[in-house]
Amino acid sequence: MTSEGESLVRVETGQGVATLTLDSPHNRNALSSRLMTELLAALAAAEGDESVRVVVISHTGPVFCSGADLKETAEATARAAEGAPAGGGRVPVSMLGDVLAAIWEYPKPVVARVGGPARAGGLGLVAAADIAICAEEATFAFSEVRLGVVPAVISATVLPGSPRERRPSSC
Repeated sequence: MTSEGESLVRVETGQGVATLTLDSPHNRNALSSRLMTELLAALAAAEGDESVRVVVISHTGPVFCSGADLKETAEATARAAEGAPAGGGRVPVSMLGDVLAAIWEYPKPVVARVGGPARAGGLGLVAAADIAICAEEATFAFSEVRLGVVPAVISATVLPGSPRERRPSSC
C-alpha cells in the first residue's frame, strides 16, 4: 500500500519527454482523487516546461488503470449523504472529467503506454491521449456497465476515435 508521503504519479523528464507513471499498483492504479490531483499537477508542470515536447502516461504493475477508485467514491458518497463534505464537496469520480479534458486539450502530444488492462476511466485516459502504444497484454473494457453505470464521462473521449460507421447518428 502506498503511504501518504509517496507520490502516486512518478514524473521523469529527459530528452524532451516527460513520463508520468501511474504508481498505485496496490489498487490497480485506480483513479483516486489523490492520483488524479497529482496527474493534473504533473500535466501542468510538463506543459510549463519548455524542454518537454511530448508526455507519456505509463504505469507500474500489471494493470494500466482499473478506472475510478470505487471504494473512495462509495465512502465520499456516504459522507455526502450524511451531510458531511465529501473531500471538498466533490465525489472523487467527478474529477475524472477534468483529467480527461486536460489530456484531450493538452497542447503537446500525449502518448498512452499501455502494458495491461485498461478499464472504465482507464480506457478514458487511453482514448484521451493522442497516441496509444499497447502491449499484447493490453485489454480494454467498459467494466462500469456491469454495475449498471453508463460510461458517460469517458464517452466524450472514446467516441471521437471510434470508426465512423459505429458513431451514433445525430439524426
